[in-house]
Amino acid sequence: MKAHLLKLSVGLLAVAVLLSACGGASTTPVEAVAPAQVPHWWVVTASSDNTARVWDAASGETVAMLQGHTGPVLTAAFSPDGKWVVTSSNDQTARVWEAATGRSVAVLSGHLNGVIDAVFSPDGKLIASRGLDTTARIYDAATGEDVLLLGTVNPDVGHGYAPITTPSFSPDGKFVVTAGEQLGPVSLWDLATGEAVAEYAPTTRAFNTARFSPNGQFIVIATGWAGGLGSGKSAYVWEPQTGETITEFAGHSDGVIDAAFSPDSQWVVTASADHTAQVWEAATGKAIAVLSGHTGNVYSAVFSPDGKWIVTASSDNTARVWEAATGKVVSVLQGHTGFVQSATFSPDGKFVVTASRDNTARVWDAATGTMLTELSGHEAAVNEAVFSPDQK
Repeated sequence: MKAHLLKLSVGLLAVAVLLSACGGASTTPVEAVAPAQVPHWWVVTASSDNTARVWDAASGETVAMLQGHTGPVLTAAFSPDGKWVVTSSNDQTARVWEAATGRSVAVLSGHLNGVIDAVFSPDGKLIASRGLDTTARIYDAATGEDVLLLGTVNPDVGHGYAPITTPSFSPDGKFVVTAGEQLGPVSLWDLATGEAVAEYAPTTRAFNTARFSPNGQFIVIATGWAGGLGSGKSAYVWEPQTGETITEFAGHSDGVIDAAFSPDSQWVVTASADHTAQVWEAATGKAIAVLSGHTGNVYSAVFSPDGKWIVTASSDNTARVWEAATGKVVSVLQGHTGFVQSATFSPDGKFVVTASRDNTARVWDAATGTMLTELSGHEAAVNEAVFSPDQK
Protein backbone atom coordinates (compact mmCIF):
# COMPACT_ATOMS: atom_id res chain seq x y z
CA MET A 1 0.00 0.00 0.00
CA LYS A 2 2.82 2.41 0.95
CA ALA A 3 4.65 1.65 -2.30
CA HIS A 4 1.45 2.29 -4.27
CA LEU A 5 0.94 5.68 -2.57
CA LEU A 6 4.54 6.64 -3.19
CA LYS A 7 4.21 5.82 -6.89
CA LEU A 8 1.00 7.89 -7.01
CA SER A 9 2.78 10.84 -5.39
CA VAL A 10 5.62 10.67 -7.89
CA GLY A 11 3.11 10.51 -10.76
CA LEU A 12 1.22 13.58 -9.56
CA LEU A 13 4.48 15.49 -9.21
CA ALA A 14 5.41 14.64 -12.80
CA VAL A 15 2.01 15.90 -14.02
CA ALA A 16 2.50 19.15 -12.10
CA VAL A 17 5.89 19.73 -13.73
CA LEU A 18 4.43 19.03 -17.18
CA LEU A 19 1.55 21.48 -16.64
CA SER A 20 3.94 24.16 -15.47
CA ALA A 21 6.13 23.67 -18.54
CA CYS A 22 3.05 24.03 -20.73
CA GLY A 23 1.98 27.29 -19.10
CA GLY A 24 -0.67 25.74 -16.90
CA ALA A 25 -1.45 26.79 -13.35
CA SER A 26 1.33 26.17 -10.81
CA THR A 27 0.84 23.20 -8.55
CA THR A 28 2.38 22.50 -5.13
CA PRO A 29 4.37 19.25 -5.26
CA VAL A 30 2.83 16.30 -3.41
CA GLU A 31 5.05 15.02 -0.59
CA ALA A 32 5.90 11.33 -0.23
CA VAL A 33 4.10 9.33 2.43
CA ALA A 34 5.91 9.42 5.80
CA PRO A 35 7.19 6.14 7.25
CA ALA A 36 5.28 4.40 10.02
CA GLN A 37 5.67 6.01 13.43
CA VAL A 38 6.15 4.02 16.62
CA PRO A 39 3.69 4.96 19.39
CA HIS A 40 5.24 6.04 22.66
CA TRP A 41 5.67 2.73 24.35
CA TRP A 42 8.67 2.20 26.55
CA VAL A 43 11.07 -0.71 26.13
CA VAL A 44 13.20 -2.21 28.89
CA THR A 45 16.47 -3.95 28.04
CA ALA A 46 18.71 -6.21 30.13
CA SER A 47 22.42 -6.29 29.34
CA SER A 48 25.62 -8.12 30.23
CA ASP A 49 27.15 -4.69 30.98
CA ASN A 50 25.52 -5.04 34.46
CA THR A 51 22.75 -2.54 33.69
CA ALA A 52 19.20 -2.37 32.41
CA ARG A 53 17.69 0.60 30.61
CA VAL A 54 14.24 1.96 29.93
CA TRP A 55 13.88 3.56 26.50
CA ASP A 56 11.35 5.55 24.53
CA ALA A 57 10.61 3.16 21.66
CA ALA A 58 9.73 5.99 19.28
CA SER A 59 12.75 8.25 19.76
CA GLY A 60 15.36 5.77 20.97
CA GLU A 61 16.15 8.07 23.91
CA THR A 62 17.02 6.62 27.30
CA VAL A 63 14.27 7.23 29.86
CA ALA A 64 16.09 5.71 32.84
CA MET A 65 19.28 3.81 33.67
CA LEU A 66 18.83 0.93 36.11
CA GLN A 67 22.22 0.71 37.82
CA GLY A 68 23.16 -1.31 40.88
CA HIS A 69 23.74 -4.90 39.81
CA THR A 70 27.34 -6.16 40.02
CA GLY A 71 26.93 -8.91 37.44
CA PRO A 72 25.35 -9.33 34.02
CA VAL A 73 21.63 -8.50 33.93
CA LEU A 74 19.97 -11.47 32.28
CA THR A 75 16.29 -10.49 32.15
CA ALA A 76 14.03 -7.49 32.66
CA ALA A 77 10.24 -7.23 32.75
CA PHE A 78 7.62 -4.56 33.38
CA SER A 79 4.94 -4.91 36.02
CA PRO A 80 1.40 -5.34 34.65
CA ASP A 81 0.69 -1.63 35.21
CA GLY A 82 3.98 -0.56 33.60
CA LYS A 83 5.18 1.41 36.64
CA TRP A 84 7.89 -0.98 37.82
CA VAL A 85 10.62 -3.14 36.35
CA VAL A 86 12.12 -6.33 37.78
CA THR A 87 15.60 -7.43 36.74
CA SER A 88 17.59 -10.61 37.41
CA SER A 89 21.35 -10.91 37.56
CA ASN A 90 24.30 -13.24 37.97
CA ASP A 91 25.13 -11.27 41.14
CA GLN A 92 22.66 -13.54 43.02
CA THR A 93 19.93 -10.89 43.26
CA ALA A 94 16.88 -9.60 41.49
CA ARG A 95 15.88 -5.95 41.85
CA VAL A 96 12.73 -3.86 41.53
CA TRP A 97 12.98 -0.38 40.01
CA GLU A 98 10.74 2.56 39.28
CA ALA A 99 10.51 2.54 35.48
CA ALA A 100 10.23 6.29 34.99
CA THR A 101 13.21 7.27 37.15
CA GLY A 102 15.42 4.22 37.58
CA ARG A 103 15.06 4.51 41.36
CA SER A 104 15.85 1.26 43.19
CA VAL A 105 12.76 0.08 45.05
CA ALA A 106 13.82 -3.30 46.46
CA VAL A 107 16.66 -5.81 46.34
CA LEU A 108 15.45 -9.42 46.19
CA SER A 109 18.09 -11.55 47.88
CA GLY A 110 18.31 -15.12 49.14
CA HIS A 111 19.53 -17.12 46.16
CA LEU A 112 22.96 -18.70 46.64
CA ASN A 113 23.89 -18.52 42.97
CA GLY A 114 22.97 -16.45 39.94
CA VAL A 115 19.35 -15.40 39.41
CA ILE A 116 18.43 -16.38 35.87
CA ASP A 117 14.95 -14.87 35.60
CA ALA A 118 12.31 -12.97 37.55
CA VAL A 119 8.67 -12.32 36.63
CA PHE A 120 5.70 -10.47 38.12
CA SER A 121 2.47 -12.20 39.10
CA PRO A 122 -0.62 -11.26 37.07
CA ASP A 123 -1.70 -8.70 39.72
CA GLY A 124 1.84 -7.33 40.12
CA LYS A 125 1.97 -7.99 43.88
CA LEU A 126 4.40 -10.91 43.79
CA ILE A 127 7.61 -11.73 41.94
CA ALA A 128 8.86 -15.23 41.19
CA SER A 129 12.57 -15.78 40.53
CA ARG A 130 14.61 -18.79 39.45
CA GLY A 131 18.19 -19.39 40.48
CA LEU A 132 21.17 -21.56 39.72
CA ASP A 133 20.80 -22.89 43.28
CA THR A 134 17.92 -25.10 41.95
CA THR A 135 15.18 -23.11 43.67
CA ALA A 136 12.46 -20.67 42.83
CA ARG A 137 11.59 -17.92 45.31
CA ILE A 138 8.49 -15.81 45.75
CA TYR A 139 8.91 -12.18 46.89
CA ASP A 140 6.64 -9.34 47.89
CA ALA A 141 7.12 -6.94 44.97
CA ALA A 142 6.63 -3.80 47.05
CA THR A 143 8.96 -4.66 49.95
CA GLY A 144 11.34 -7.27 48.53
CA GLU A 145 10.48 -9.64 51.38
CA ASP A 146 11.28 -13.30 50.61
CA VAL A 147 7.93 -14.97 51.33
CA LEU A 148 8.27 -18.48 49.90
CA LEU A 149 10.98 -20.95 48.88
CA LEU A 150 10.07 -23.50 46.20
CA GLY A 151 12.41 -26.46 45.94
CA THR A 152 15.57 -27.58 47.72
CA VAL A 153 18.66 -25.39 47.76
CA ASN A 154 21.70 -26.88 46.05
CA PRO A 155 24.39 -24.20 45.81
CA ASP A 156 26.85 -26.56 44.07
CA VAL A 157 24.62 -26.96 41.02
CA GLY A 158 24.46 -24.39 38.27
CA HIS A 159 27.88 -24.08 36.68
CA GLY A 160 27.15 -23.39 33.03
CA TYR A 161 23.43 -24.16 32.97
CA ALA A 162 20.21 -23.18 34.72
CA PRO A 163 18.81 -26.13 36.70
CA ILE A 164 15.27 -24.82 37.06
CA THR A 165 12.93 -23.33 34.47
CA THR A 166 11.43 -19.86 34.64
CA PRO A 167 8.47 -19.89 37.06
CA SER A 168 5.11 -19.44 35.36
CA PHE A 169 2.16 -18.03 37.30
CA SER A 170 -1.33 -19.35 36.67
CA PRO A 171 -3.62 -16.62 35.28
CA ASP A 172 -5.35 -16.30 38.66
CA GLY A 173 -1.99 -15.98 40.44
CA LYS A 174 -2.68 -18.86 42.84
CA PHE A 175 -0.19 -21.37 41.45
CA VAL A 176 3.33 -21.45 40.01
CA VAL A 177 4.82 -24.15 37.80
CA THR A 178 8.56 -24.91 37.66
CA ALA A 179 10.71 -27.76 36.37
CA GLY A 180 14.21 -28.98 37.13
CA GLU A 181 16.02 -28.63 33.81
CA GLN A 182 18.17 -31.74 34.17
CA LEU A 183 16.64 -33.62 37.07
CA GLY A 184 12.92 -32.91 36.81
CA PRO A 185 10.12 -33.21 37.63
CA VAL A 186 7.70 -30.49 36.57
CA SER A 187 6.08 -29.25 39.78
CA LEU A 188 2.87 -27.31 40.38
CA TRP A 189 3.07 -25.22 43.56
CA ASP A 190 0.17 -23.89 45.61
CA LEU A 191 1.26 -20.42 46.72
CA ALA A 192 -1.13 -20.44 49.67
CA THR A 193 0.67 -23.41 51.24
CA GLY A 194 4.04 -23.56 49.50
CA GLU A 195 3.40 -27.24 48.73
CA ALA A 196 3.79 -29.07 45.43
CA VAL A 197 0.27 -30.27 44.61
CA ALA A 198 1.05 -32.04 41.33
CA GLU A 199 4.13 -33.39 39.57
CA TYR A 200 4.84 -34.54 36.04
CA ALA A 201 7.77 -36.65 34.87
CA PRO A 202 7.72 -37.81 31.25
CA THR A 203 10.40 -40.20 30.02
CA THR A 204 12.79 -37.39 29.06
CA ARG A 205 14.68 -35.80 31.95
CA ALA A 206 15.53 -32.50 30.32
CA PHE A 207 13.16 -29.54 30.52
CA ASN A 208 13.57 -26.05 29.13
CA THR A 209 10.10 -24.54 29.51
CA ALA A 210 7.02 -25.14 31.64
CA ARG A 211 4.32 -22.54 31.02
CA PHE A 212 0.61 -22.13 31.78
CA SER A 213 -1.98 -21.76 29.05
CA PRO A 214 -3.88 -18.45 29.07
CA ASN A 215 -7.04 -20.26 30.22
CA GLY A 216 -5.14 -21.73 33.18
CA GLN A 217 -6.14 -25.31 32.42
CA PHE A 218 -2.99 -26.70 30.82
CA ILE A 219 0.81 -26.48 31.00
CA VAL A 220 3.09 -26.77 27.97
CA ILE A 221 6.51 -28.33 28.51
CA ALA A 222 9.54 -28.07 26.20
CA THR A 223 12.12 -30.78 26.64
CA GLY A 224 15.53 -29.83 25.40
CA TRP A 225 18.30 -27.64 24.07
CA ALA A 226 20.73 -27.80 21.18
CA GLY A 227 22.39 -31.22 21.07
CA GLY A 228 22.25 -31.57 24.86
CA LEU A 229 22.76 -34.92 26.55
CA GLY A 230 19.32 -36.27 27.39
CA SER A 231 17.71 -33.46 25.47
CA GLY A 232 14.25 -34.26 24.18
CA LYS A 233 12.89 -33.48 20.73
CA SER A 234 9.27 -33.21 21.84
CA ALA A 235 6.94 -30.93 23.76
CA TYR A 236 3.95 -31.93 25.86
CA VAL A 237 0.68 -30.50 27.10
CA TRP A 238 -0.06 -31.59 30.65
CA GLU A 239 -3.33 -31.16 32.56
CA PRO A 240 -2.34 -30.90 36.24
CA GLN A 241 -5.91 -31.32 37.51
CA THR A 242 -5.98 -34.88 36.17
CA GLY A 243 -2.26 -35.57 35.91
CA GLU A 244 -2.76 -36.64 32.30
CA THR A 245 -0.58 -35.96 29.28
CA ILE A 246 -3.02 -34.41 26.84
CA THR A 247 -0.73 -34.15 23.84
CA GLU A 248 2.81 -34.90 22.68
CA PHE A 249 4.22 -32.77 19.86
CA ALA A 250 6.75 -34.91 18.00
CA GLY A 251 8.33 -33.78 14.77
CA HIS A 252 11.46 -31.78 15.54
CA SER A 253 14.87 -33.31 14.79
CA ASP A 254 16.72 -31.55 17.63
CA GLY A 255 15.98 -30.20 21.09
CA VAL A 256 12.82 -28.16 21.66
CA ILE A 257 14.10 -24.97 23.29
CA ASP A 258 10.83 -23.12 23.87
CA ALA A 259 7.06 -23.61 23.67
CA ALA A 260 4.14 -21.24 24.11
CA PHE A 261 0.34 -21.24 23.80
CA SER A 262 -1.67 -19.00 21.51
CA PRO A 263 -3.78 -16.35 23.29
CA ASP A 264 -6.91 -18.53 22.98
CA SER A 265 -5.07 -21.64 24.29
CA GLN A 266 -5.99 -23.59 21.13
CA TRP A 267 -2.56 -23.75 19.49
CA VAL A 268 1.04 -24.25 20.63
CA VAL A 269 4.21 -23.01 18.93
CA THR A 270 7.52 -24.78 19.53
CA ALA A 271 11.03 -23.41 18.85
CA SER A 272 13.85 -25.82 18.13
CA ALA A 273 17.56 -26.22 17.65
CA ASP A 274 16.70 -27.86 14.31
CA HIS A 275 16.33 -24.29 12.92
CA THR A 276 12.54 -24.41 12.72
CA ALA A 277 9.48 -23.52 14.73
CA GLN A 278 6.27 -25.50 14.43
CA VAL A 279 2.61 -24.72 15.13
CA TRP A 280 0.40 -27.43 16.59
CA GLU A 281 -3.19 -27.98 17.63
CA ALA A 282 -3.00 -28.11 21.42
CA ALA A 283 -5.76 -30.67 21.99
CA THR A 284 -4.76 -33.20 19.33
CA GLY A 285 -1.08 -32.63 18.49
CA LYS A 286 -1.96 -32.11 14.84
CA ALA A 287 0.76 -30.20 12.97
CA ILE A 288 -0.61 -26.96 11.52
CA ALA A 289 2.47 -25.30 10.05
CA VAL A 290 6.26 -25.57 9.91
CA LEU A 291 8.07 -22.22 10.12
CA SER A 292 11.14 -22.93 8.03
CA GLY A 293 13.74 -20.42 6.89
CA HIS A 294 16.13 -19.73 9.78
CA THR A 295 19.70 -20.99 9.39
CA GLY A 296 20.46 -21.20 13.12
CA ASN A 297 18.88 -22.34 16.38
CA VAL A 298 15.46 -20.83 17.03
CA TYR A 299 15.64 -19.56 20.61
CA SER A 300 12.08 -18.42 21.09
CA ALA A 301 8.70 -18.24 19.39
CA VAL A 302 5.72 -16.21 20.61
CA PHE A 303 2.28 -15.40 19.25
CA SER A 304 1.07 -11.89 18.54
CA PRO A 305 -1.67 -10.61 20.88
CA ASP A 306 -4.37 -11.53 18.34
CA GLY A 307 -2.84 -14.96 17.68
CA LYS A 308 -2.51 -14.45 13.92
CA TRP A 309 1.26 -13.99 13.74
CA ILE A 310 4.32 -15.51 15.39
CA VAL A 311 7.75 -13.93 15.88
CA THR A 312 10.87 -16.08 16.20
CA ALA A 313 14.39 -15.18 17.38
CA SER A 314 17.44 -17.02 16.05
CA SER A 315 21.19 -17.47 16.27
CA ASP A 316 21.33 -16.61 12.54
CA ASN A 317 21.20 -12.89 13.61
CA THR A 318 17.61 -12.44 12.45
CA ALA A 319 14.07 -12.55 13.70
CA ARG A 320 11.12 -13.46 11.51
CA VAL A 321 7.40 -12.79 11.58
CA TRP A 322 5.17 -15.57 10.29
CA GLU A 323 1.51 -16.27 9.62
CA ALA A 324 0.58 -18.76 12.33
CA ALA A 325 -2.01 -20.63 10.27
CA THR A 326 0.07 -21.11 7.13
CA GLY A 327 3.74 -20.75 8.10
CA LYS A 328 4.12 -18.06 5.45
CA VAL A 329 6.86 -15.49 6.13
CA VAL A 330 5.39 -12.03 6.76
CA SER A 331 8.71 -10.24 7.24
CA VAL A 332 12.39 -10.87 7.96
CA LEU A 333 13.96 -8.56 10.56
CA GLN A 334 17.53 -8.21 9.31
CA GLY A 335 20.26 -5.88 10.54
CA HIS A 336 21.64 -7.26 13.77
CA THR A 337 25.27 -8.43 13.67
CA GLY A 338 24.95 -10.87 16.57
CA PHE A 339 22.59 -13.58 17.74
CA VAL A 340 19.03 -12.37 18.30
CA GLN A 341 18.34 -13.45 21.87
CA SER A 342 14.71 -12.40 22.16
CA ALA A 343 11.90 -11.02 20.03
CA THR A 344 8.50 -9.88 21.30
CA PHE A 345 5.47 -8.05 19.95
CA SER A 346 4.14 -4.69 21.09
CA PRO A 347 0.77 -4.79 22.88
CA ASP A 348 -1.05 -3.93 19.64
CA GLY A 349 0.91 -6.51 17.63
CA LYS A 350 2.12 -4.00 15.05
CA PHE A 351 5.73 -3.76 16.19
CA VAL A 352 8.49 -6.09 17.35
CA VAL A 353 11.45 -5.39 19.63
CA THR A 354 14.56 -7.58 19.37
CA ALA A 355 17.57 -7.98 21.68
CA SER A 356 20.94 -8.98 20.29
CA ARG A 357 24.47 -9.90 21.23
CA ASP A 358 25.59 -6.98 19.06
CA ASN A 359 24.89 -4.73 22.12
CA THR A 360 21.70 -3.23 20.67
CA ALA A 361 17.96 -3.66 20.71
CA ARG A 362 15.86 -2.64 17.72
CA VAL A 363 12.21 -1.79 17.10
CA TRP A 364 10.69 -3.00 13.83
CA ASP A 365 7.50 -2.71 11.83
CA ALA A 366 6.17 -6.27 12.11
CA ALA A 367 4.35 -6.21 8.77
CA THR A 368 7.19 -4.88 6.63
CA GLY A 369 10.36 -5.74 8.54
CA THR A 370 11.45 -2.09 8.44
CA MET A 371 13.80 -1.15 11.27
CA LEU A 372 12.29 1.93 12.95
CA THR A 373 14.43 2.60 16.03
CA GLU A 374 17.81 1.41 17.25
CA LEU A 375 18.27 1.37 21.02
CA SER A 376 22.01 1.86 21.30
CA GLY A 377 24.08 2.52 24.41
CA HIS A 378 24.75 -0.77 26.14
CA GLU A 379 28.39 -1.84 26.27
CA ALA A 380 27.75 -5.59 26.13
CA ALA A 381 25.19 -8.06 24.81
CA VAL A 382 21.51 -7.21 25.21
CA ASN A 383 19.95 -10.34 26.65
CA GLU A 384 16.28 -9.34 26.59
CA ALA A 385 14.03 -6.51 25.43
CA VAL A 386 10.31 -6.11 26.02
CA PHE A 387 7.66 -3.44 25.52
CA SER A 388 5.78 -1.79 28.37
CA PRO A 389 2.15 -2.95 28.62
CA ASP A 390 0.86 0.60 28.10
CA GLN A 391 1.70 3.62 25.99
CA LYS A 392 3.50 6.49 27.74
